[in-house]
This record gives sequence, C-alpha cells and structure tokens, in this order.
Amino acid sequence: MTLYLASDFITEKRFAFFSTYFSEAEIQSRLDMVEEVFFPSGTIDLWGTSRVEGLKLKTAELLQIDIMNAAQLASMAANLQSGGMVYNQPSMNANEIYASNPFGQQYEQLRKMVAATGFYF
Repeated sequence: MTLYLASDFITEKRFAFFSTYFSEAEIQSRLDMVEEVFFPSGTIDLWGTSRVEGLKLKTAELLQIDIMNAAQLASMAANLQSGGMVYNQPSMNANEIYASNPFGQQYEQLRKMVAATGFYF
C-alpha cells in the first residue's frame, strides 16, 4: 500500500530539491521501502496522524544521506584523478548522522512524541 506519493512529496517546498537528484520513481521506491520497514499498517495505532509526517521525514533523511554519500565518493574520485591520495575516513555513527541531517533530527523529535507504550522505530 502506498501511504504517500512521490509527486506530492516533491511538490512540498522543503523536499522539492530532491527531484534534482532523484527521479520520481526512485523517490516513490524509497517512500514505499520506508513505509514497509518503519510504518507498516500496524503502526497507525502508535503514530496516529503523525504517521505520514514520520514517513516523509524518514524518507528525506535517507535521501539526504544518499546525496552526502554520493558527494563524498565524487570528491574522492576527483582527488584520485588529480593525482591525490584517498584517505579512509571513519564512518559516522548514528548520532553524527542525525546531527548532520536536519530531516533526521526532525524525525527523532517526532518519534519521541509517539505514544510511550508499544513498539516503534
């Protein structure tokens, strides 16, 4: 079941820039994957009306991470092409990823407001 459409996602001003990096089909695929993993139908009782907002924020967070990873790879490739060396940088932990990603921060704030009982992501 598709909870939210990519066409609606990219028409929201705060998410519109993702259409520069991803096709509508790629965004829809990510929305569907996030819904399946983080917001299956049983979570409606926990998330209530915040479910769609959580879906949008979690999807935006993951898309933003994809952009950051692609930029890092492009930077390393350009450095190699110019004769430079590539240094292994330590991976960021989850807290660092959230700190660098406003969508992840907003998702975490929303998730903390979800009902305190039951299981949620």
